[in-house]
Amino acid sequence: MTGVRSAAMTSASLRSDQVERIATVVRRMRAYLDALSGRIDQKHFPRHDPLKVAADRAAESVRALEEAVAQIERDLSAGS
Repeated sequence: MTGVRSAAMTSASLRSDQVERIATVVRRMRAYLDALSGRIDQKHFPRHDPLKVAADRAAESVRALEEAVAQIERDLSAGS
């Protein structure tokens, strides 16, 4: 990247409407992964199957995003 660098954005600089959009996307990801995991379980995939392992890792990542969004929402509420 060339030219003038702008200040980096952080989660602390998000507006409440931006946080709500992120929360909506995270909820959709959670719903998708819940459906995928349910289907994987329904089909009795082995515990170490690459798809099951990847779905479990993705679910962990979504949980981390949910926690981060919840913290940002609490921080926004406290700052209001």
